[in-house]
Amino acid sequence: MFESTGWSLEDQTGASEHSEGATIVRSVDGDSEVGLVRQLEFNSDLQRMSVVCSSPQSNSLFVVTKGAPEVVFSLCLPGSVTKEARQQTDSLTKAGYRVLALAHKPNLQLKWAKALRSPRELLESDLEFLGLLVMENRLKKETPGTIEQLNSADIRTIMVTGDHVLTAGTVARKCAISRNASQLLLTTVREDGVVCWTSLDDPSVQVSLRDFSLPKFSQCDLAVTGAAFKIMLDAAVESSQINQPPPSLADGVSFSNSNDFTWQDWDCLLDKASIFARMSPDQKQYLIESLADRRGCTVGMCGDGANDCGALKSAHVGVSLSEAEASIAAPFTSHTPNISCVLDVIKEGRAALVTSFQCFKYMALYSVIQFTTVVQLYTINSNLGDWQYLWIDMFIILPLAIFMAYTGPYHKVCNRQPQGSLMSVPVLGSILGQSIIASGFQIAAYEYTARQVPVGRPSLFIPITQSAMVHTKVK
Repeated sequence: MFESTGWSLEDQTGASEHSEGATIVRSVDGDSEVGLVRQLEFNSDLQRMSVVCSSPQSNSLFVVTKGAPEVVFSLCLPGSVTKEARQQTDSLTKAGYRVLALAHKPNLQLKWAKALRSPRELLESDLEFLGLLVMENRLKKETPGTIEQLNSADIRTIMVTGDHVLTAGTVARKCAISRNASQLLLTTVREDGVVCWTSLDDPSVQVSLRDFSLPKFSQCDLAVTGAAFKIMLDAAVESSQINQPPPSLADGVSFSNSNDFTWQDWDCLLDKASIFARMSPDQKQYLIESLADRRGCTVGMCGDGANDCGALKSAHVGVSLSEAEASIAAPFTSHTPNISCVLDVIKEGRAALVTSFQCFKYMALYSVIQFTTVVQLYTINSNLGDWQYLWIDMFIILPLAIFMAYTGPYHKVCNRQPQGSLMSVPVLGSILGQSIIASGFQIAAYEYTARQVPVGRPSLFIPITQSAMVHTKVK
């Protein structure tokens, strides 16, 4: 984006008082330049970043800030942000655009040395609103199809993002994460700190938790902001420390009263919410841990930034979509920067699990069947020969065991999950059933052969025990 402006970045050392140790941003024609004196790095909790700049032409310092619109608006002077700017922000985010607000403090009344030491809160106060930076974040062509396959396999998908909740809600509808597009409820935090629920399409519609029992709200999707996430979590923790906790979800408590929010309501929120917006890295990580610990879910996480590292590490399966910081925390790194790799991980993982169980069952059955054969031969004082053992091991067992491990995954993700435990009724029951069937056939074949005595001829089957007795009598 910066390269499209045609300006250039140059490091300056000792050029002047206003450029010493600073980076100079210079225009194409060289007539204009700005020195970057101090960078206030982006902070996911603060949701903004700023730069202290120097202007050689005017011999002054000024501050430029960008960040989440609601955050930047709160730092600006009261008359700086117009009603139209707020309405335009809501309209653009609702249309699915990513919006950043830009503001500045044109005349910083500080000396150079003091500007380097001043706290961030002082530098980023009393700003003047400049405008909005609008970016279109188009869905990748693989995303809708991937989400559709996950939905058809009954695998729940949740969006966890740092973007605006209206942007997240619109994108979730486009890619079918929010299945019920007509009933998407958003959390809003009033100035008094109370959490309210409003409809995405009609903000005038106010919904409480007791309304979720109504047919028209029973299948609704919820979108939660990071601010509401923190308030409700703190209320749930506080309620658990009271001897007599407040009424819970079953009693029809409203989410709008955050003081009545309990852990039962928190579990309901985890089950119903499909969108979590403006989430900090710690909140993302806690969400993953809550889904795994409190709801017993097997959680997979996709991410491509440093803000996702904690969540990727906490998930059962973490997939990094980039080779940057996220790839260090995630056990899997995708070479394709889209979520279609999730399907490959699920299919390959299920195939590996099923194949491992099948190999175990095959080797167990092989041992049981051979044990039955040897026991039967021992009853007639016989046993398999060395060449027979060699033939069974080298030409029957080994090739099948090798090629069985090369079993590939099914071409799509099915809604039937594979068995996840060896010590389970399906696995052990299958081994026991097959063992009984194989042993039964061996015993039946032995008994049938032993009873074959042709008329007028000696028996075709003479066990070694009987043969030894006959030779003894002859001698």
